[in-house]
Amino acid sequence: MRRVNKLVKCIPMTLGAVALALVLNGCLPFGSAPPVYPGPQPDDPKTDPDIRVLHKGDKLSIQMTGPAWPTQPPPPHIEDINQFGFISMPQIGNIQADGKTPKDVQDAIKEAYITNRIYTEALNVAVEQQDKSFAVNGEVHMPSGLEYKGTTTLMQAISRAQGFTDFANRKKVWLIRANGKRFAINCEAITKGNAPNPSVRPGDTIQVDKSLY
Repeated sequence: MRRVNKLVKCIPMTLGAVALALVLNGCLPFGSAPPVYPGPQPDDPKTDPDIRVLHKGDKLSIQMTGPAWPTQPPPPHIEDINQFGFISMPQIGNIQADGKTPKDVQDAIKEAYITNRIYTEALNVAVEQQDKSFAVNGEVHMPSGLEYKGTTTLMQAISRAQGFTDFANRKKVWLIRANGKRFAINCEAITKGNAPNPSVRPGDTIQVDKSLY
């Protein structure tokens, strides 16, 4: 009877130790749960973390093409978003860029030139962010900064870093956006087709932590 009582007393302690291990390894929530990547939602930077929002200090490549009349568009050039969140364009002055997407800035530039009758509707404006790299750190075989070469998923980025090590926690990989927003990604669920495979954007960081077991 005493052996039975001892076994019963040990069960809660054993369960508690298992639960603690699961919490520390990211399998169970502890306190507030980290945000989970929701999957892309069309063209809305407020709800779609895949859409790159610009910030002060970012560099933008600006190219304008169109008819030479009434005046020739300025040549392609680089603009820095200044400390007040603006870029300065010839003849129209400041355009808000901080907190906007490249397409927002592109549309604002075109609208300003047309509204001020400097160019016609035939004007074409292309705005691209100049930062062309992202980082994969932690438990991958080749942690490093990688060149952004166009549309890239998180799993493709990890593959370019030569894949996970044997010690990687694949159930909780951190995707850290350039604006500081963090998402906990379950890569095992992605592999099984049970979770979205998020896009990686310039300036992002992928952090792969070590598993505890």
